[in-house]
Amino acid sequence: MSESILRRVSDRLPVRVIERTDGVTYLERYYLFSFWRWRAFLHRFVSSDPEGETHDHPWTSVSFILLDKYKETRWLGGEYVEYERKWINIVKGETFHHVDLYENDARIPGIQQEVPVWTLFIHGRRFKGWGFLKQFRVSSGPDNVGFYTYTPVSRGTFSDVGWWKRYGSCLRMIPRYWRRR
Repeated sequence: MSESILRRVSDRLPVRVIERTDGVTYLERYYLFSFWRWRAFLHRFVSSDPEGETHDHPWTSVSFILLDKYKETRWLGGEYVEYERKWINIVKGETFHHVDLYENDARIPGIQQEVPVWTLFIHGRRFKGWGFLKQFRVSSGPDNVGFYTYTPVSRGTFSDVGWWKRYGSCLRMIPRYWRRR
């Protein structure tokens, strides 16, 4: 699918810009529809997850990659496993993962930048909270011991549930120039 088609479609949808914990724009989430307990969004990833921030989700989801590809690192009970996602990605709510975009594909020669990725993201009903898994090391003599801490995200942090209901399908919630990075 071409980026121009995705941009034309997204121009007509309510959008929410999501920032990383360091304030960098991470994701543009465009609401498509709800059906029973499922919601569908068009996602445009514009930057990778911050280094060292592995997270889970409050629902099970599936992503169909529409344009480009990304690297996903999953934490599987004590070890990290890296995958290249080109077509589809199923993420259970209990899965901890980290998304990395690929760097410059020569669209702007000589300038390194991450290549945006478009996905069709569908998630089920929320069944838990979500948060971040962070690793830290403790040195004890010749040994380095790794520990993990789970930091839940407070429900109030993302309490704007149903944000798309307040906007007509043809209204833009953010200016066009902001989305065209």
